[in-house]
Amino acid sequence: FLIQTWSLMMLPISLIGWVIQLLIFIGRYNIHFIIPFCAFFSCLTLALSAYGVFIRRKWLRLRYQDLPIAKLPASFHGYKIVHLSDLHVSNFTRLAWLARYVKRINDFMPDLIVITGDLLTFGDHFLQELISFLSQLRARDRIVFCTGNHDYFVTTSKLLESLQAISVHVLDNTCINIQRGDAHIVVGGLTGIVDDLKIQTKLLNQLLQTISPNAVLLLLIHDPTAFFIYQRPGATLIFSGHTHGGQLAIPFFPRFNLAAFRYPYNVGLYQRDHHYLNVHRGMGTI
Repeated sequence: FLIQTWSLMMLPISLIGWVIQLLIFIGRYNIHFIIPFCAFFSCLTLALSAYGVFIRRKWLRLRYQDLPIAKLPASFHGYKIVHLSDLHVSNFTRLAWLARYVKRINDFMPDLIVITGDLLTFGDHFLQELISFLSQLRARDRIVFCTGNHDYFVTTSKLLESLQAISVHVLDNTCINIQRGDAHIVVGGLTGIVDDLKIQTKLLNQLLQTISPNAVLLLLIHDPTAFFIYQRPGATLIFSGHTHGGQLAIPFFPRFNLAAFRYPYNVGLYQRDHHYLNVHRGMGTI
């Protein structure tokens, strides 16, 4: 908790330091200009940080997307999917929030719940709270999960066993079929331990070789980078997270953010040809 709190405090302090140095350089001939401006900027930065930490991160925003999927079997028209990602259940997560999440999700009555990794942050201290939350979720067909990078900062085997015990299907470079009558769609997932595009591409190609090229595919990948090179004949809806909405973004212009320097796909919905990518903003705080 101290490490997490200290990290949050260092952001405004470091920003203030840089701005003060800049202002000293710019306004060295006018010291009367520097002092009030620095005071104003310090107050503004601290206020914005407090807003993000104590207010904004408590909000649960539901975003509804109605997507036309090419050659989707008629029996899957109106299929409802809930996408969760980056819960990071920790000291910053209150049980009341999780209870509220359960109600909102179950009231939607989804056919499928997809979870794209980073359930915990570090260690197994909050595993029981996490499993209690996930065990209350309800989906008509399945709840499926792919790992994120932080899921390897815990006892991964214990986490995965706990998920399987409550019927959360772990997709670790594997896929399953969801059947409706004579038709089906494919749901696949990649491991989140890989942070290398070449290796990720190799694993993705190996997975795609096991799937009919023209099948409709729902694909869970924690890191959205692979969408940059993604190709296949059949329609695909990819679910990702990892970027946390860009970490630090300009208000009302969410794609102008820090993550954009590394991740070309960093927040929201993207489309290329008949493929979609949804990058979740994340539900938790590191």
